[in-house]
Amino acid sequence: SIIQALSGLMMTSGAPGDPPVRVGVPMADLLAPVFAVIGILAALRQREFGGAGQQVDVSMLGVLTSLVAAEPFDLLEACGLPQRTGLMVPRLTPFGIYESADGHVAICAPSEQFARGVFAAIGRPEFETDPRFATRDARVAHVNELNAQIEAFTRTVPTAILVPLLERHGVPAAEVRSPAEAV
Repeated sequence: SIIQALSGLMMTSGAPGDPPVRVGVPMADLLAPVFAVIGILAALRQREFGGAGQQVDVSMLGVLTSLVAAEPFDLLEACGLPQRTGLMVPRLTPFGIYESADGHVAICAPSEQFARGVFAAIGRPEFETDPRFATRDARVAHVNELNAQIEAFTRTVPTAILVPLLERHGVPAAEVRSPAEAV
């Protein structure tokens, strides 16, 4: 928890105004050894070419901070976009977690092709030519309206039907599972 707090990770999840959110698994404890193995393998490879290895020094804070730095949070803030967006990623709409009739479904459809697949799957193919939704910039400008339209549909369909329907239309989608279900 200390490393998650120091790295900024706790402020990347949740909605604007929410308190910090601790990631439910010990990310730093799990990822630091992975980064260490990568460093060790690189040092061994260097030894093969140069005759000498290298010292490998990996910190949990460095690992998590590098992951947080992979997202352009400073740019988002400078552009006036929220850094914490809750269940959705408005700048990539449709992209987020949508309620189904019996759970939740993750939909990642930021490109024109994927968005068209969502429109077809929810029975609204006319959205493809609707000026509010025809381009990513337009979808972002009308994010709440589009997400409301999508979720009005997804809330009526059970997850076991919704995911294959989206997939048939070429949309990356998945059931949101509990840890026990996933394992």
